Amino acid sequence: MIQKEVKRKIMDTTFTHFIVGLPDPSTIRIIEKVGNHIKELRPYICIEELILNKINEDPEFTSLIFEVKVNDENFIFRIHRFYLSTWFDGYIEKRENDEENDKSRYILNNWKNGLLNNEFSLSYQPIMNLTTNSCTNVEALLRWAHKEKNISPADFIEVLEENKQLAELEYWVIEDVFKQMTNWQVKNMNLKVHINISIQTLQEDNFLNRFNRIAASYPVSLKNIIFEITERSPITITDHLLSNMTQLAVLGVKFAIDDFGAGSTSFSYISELPISIVKIDKQFLASEENNTVLEAIINALNTLNMAIVAEGIETNMMMIQMLSKEIDFIQGYY
Repeated sequence: MIQKEVKRKIMDTTFTHFIVGLPDPSTIRIIEKVGNHIKELRPYICIEELILNKINEDPEFTSLIFEVKVNDENFIFRIHRFYLSTWFDGYIEKRENDEENDKSRYILNNWKNGLLNNEFSLSYQPIMNLTTNSCTNVEALLRWAHKEKNISPADFIEVLEENKQLAELEYWVIEDVFKQMTNWQVKNMNLKVHINISIQTLQEDNFLNRFNRIAASYPVSLKNIIFEITERSPITITDHLLSNMTQLAVLGVKFAIDDFGAGSTSFSYISELPISIVKIDKQFLASEENNTVLEAIINALNTLNMAIVAEGIETNMMMIQMLSKEIDFIQGYY
């Protein structure tokens, strides 16, 4: 029981420390005392609930004041925001990490079954050729129509790449593209197809063998295949990577740098690797403020004889703007 002298010490005071344990899925439990008297207060009030309610009501609050009635006597407490921040930030960080870990585990445990059950598919986004004013190229976009969850390509591709499981899915994509191109050829549709490929897969020891086996099974010209290297991580130019890309280029395969300017790609990559197409990231197209930078990039790429694709064209204004630039292709949902 809280005695008179204890009451005097804690009335209208500040909790000097706030230590919590790890939250479980259903609740949050404070496992250490707050100040000197939390154990005595627990039968009378749920402090963690008070804190979370306060944060939800007023995220910018400076202190939490609450009253506790014990044996017909009222005790007023004040907890300053400073002593709550560490607890709350830690809780949120752990919850977010738990959610990310759960998502990653789910992807890793289910993607192979998804492939077997035909849950993966490709959609093709047109790329307009400004010289011919027609659609001459398309990009193969991978989608996972999972029956239980909505899993975005950005999520599952990143998780599979981090865990070195992306290659098998990318080989599936390559073969599915060859199948689709064969069907298009029957209809006299001669389109070049852009295929996203990771550096991780591209520099595999057996990549050339597996690619050539797929290519040999379909009557598709390799001059119509364009591998897009993405900027998810810095590109390390290894001898094996350069060898694979060079041999593919000899066969007629072209290479593009995707999202140029969004990550770590530099002009040195373009000069060292057999790159012939550069897709400028949409961040440079969305604002007039970036116009000077955009012009400089376009001029430099034209000097290097690169074919240039402007990505993320989504409005009529952006379309008109790109028509005034020295670029070759536009791509987007407009």
